[in-house]
Amino acid sequence: DNWPSPWRNELRPLGGVIHGTFVFAAAAASLCFLSRSNQGTDPIKAGAVTRRVAYLIAQVEVGRGICIGSEMLLPHGNTLIVAASRSINSIVPYIPDAVLTAARYTIAMRMHNKFSAWREQGLKWHVA
Repeated sequence: DNWPSPWRNELRPLGGVIHGTFVFAAAAASLCFLSRSNQGTDPIKAGAVTRRVAYLIAQVEVGRGICIGSEMLLPHGNTLIVAASRSINSIVPYIPDAVLTAARYTIAMRMHNKFSAWREQGLKWHVA
């Protein structure tokens, strides 16, 4: 099966999208926690970290949507997606709305560009 991924430019098996969703949710939560526990950080670096966390959140949201929309999740895959959702939901309140909105827009445009390129190549993929 060929599924779009917010992390790769090539189509992936659904298991790869599940894996990325879970792993990058954990990375976002860890980075957010580390950033918040180190409040004395340079504001420029702190802003960069916040933007990175927002970008990871946006990627995970897209990955989660692909996984859920596939209607092919088995129990263990569903457990990973639920855990990823909980991780992301726990850190979203710490990200300014404008930063998260910008990250979501960036991911939406990158996915749009991938779809356009794949159409030009004649590739077929599942749509969730």
